[in-house]
Amino acid sequence: MFSSRSIVSCSVLGCLAILVAVGPVLAENILLVSSNGSDQVLKYSLAGDPLGVFAGVNDPTGIAQGPDGNVYVAYFDGLGGGTGGIAKYSPTGDYLGEFAAMQDPGGISWGPDGKLYVGVGVVAPSGDRGVFRYNADGSQDTNFNGGAGLGDLNIRGVLTKDNGDGTLDLFYNSTFGSVRRSLVSGDTATTIDTYVGSGAYQGLALGSDDRLYASNSSSSHVFSAALGDSSFTEFDSGATLSAPIGMLFNADGDLLVNDLGNDRVAKFDGVTGVYLGDFIAPGVGGLAGPHQGLALISLEGPGPLPGDLNDDGFVGGDDLDIVRSFWGQNVPAGDLLSGDPSEDGFVGGDDLDIVRANWGQGTPPSPSAVPEPTSVILLVTAGLVLLGWIRHRGL
Repeated sequence: MFSSRSIVSCSVLGCLAILVAVGPVLAENILLVSSNGSDQVLKYSLAGDPLGVFAGVNDPTGIAQGPDGNVYVAYFDGLGGGTGGIAKYSPTGDYLGEFAAMQDPGGISWGPDGKLYVGVGVVAPSGDRGVFRYNADGSQDTNFNGGAGLGDLNIRGVLTKDNGDGTLDLFYNSTFGSVRRSLVSGDTATTIDTYVGSGAYQGLALGSDDRLYASNSSSSHVFSAALGDSSFTEFDSGATLSAPIGMLFNADGDLLVNDLGNDRVAKFDGVTGVYLGDFIAPGVGGLAGPHQGLALISLEGPGPLPGDLNDDGFVGGDDLDIVRSFWGQNVPAGDLLSGDPSEDGFVGGDDLDIVRANWGQGTPPSPSAVPEPTSVILLVTAGLVLLGWIRHRGL
């Protein structure tokens, strides 16, 4: 069936919006698919062989692995005032609790800023539609709606792209016939391109050729366009799709497409668009109505915790002390024990902001590591001490 469903860091010299490194990409071990018709997230090998049920989820939509290594699944539970949200699971499928509650979430994407971007559709009230951004702790950060007119759209696919300069490109589409690309800087999203078409655009993917790919469930085709070119052209050939939704490029460069109406995952040559056969044949492994969720994930567990410079599993005073000890120095790029999580070879405000943005994350190595004051009070105090130290040194 078809279901609809900042971090603001106060630096020592003032408050500014920051973008946080999320750590290296882990090896991809399995494929997860949202089987909307069976209320499950199913797992498959990288060759498409069924591996069983990852988790039981009511009407699962988007799936994404976070910078903490955990898996986030968007779901929609019922039409007309029904509830929905995003649930969090370990890489092996253990339920870890609810990340955020919302109505009608679709595609989700973790951005290079360490935040989760969520497309919210028309079942939600008008003011609650758009692209929502969430902090790593599940608190809502920003809703990119009104100014861009998103309150009138039915946002399904969401995709982020790191620009490498502290900004990111945010791609999102609507079942009302358009795909947009916005430049996100801090809390501001400025529209760069609008790819106009017709029908219900659903899934999104970026190819290594820097082209944008969008599935369309109305025409049952996949379209592509060069970034900066608003003209879509039909990409797929040789297969009869029925309401294609989620998509991704695998390690071989092939485009995998959730073919909802045919209960399968189809495979296309990532360059020519020629149909290469079914990656997951109809119904294999219990697949029924594959939706937005199609994600390659790692089973290796969480990656490095951003801001944890001493690798003790907790971001706190010891990490701040490392930055303070090397403040203003040129150090080997990326050497955490020398205070350079920003990997620019210099210890300064960027490194301090990464520690601050992740303050209190992780598990303290011992009870003595838990501060008596709240983390916020301790963080402010540490910042004031560091400010005084910097001024005293004349930095």
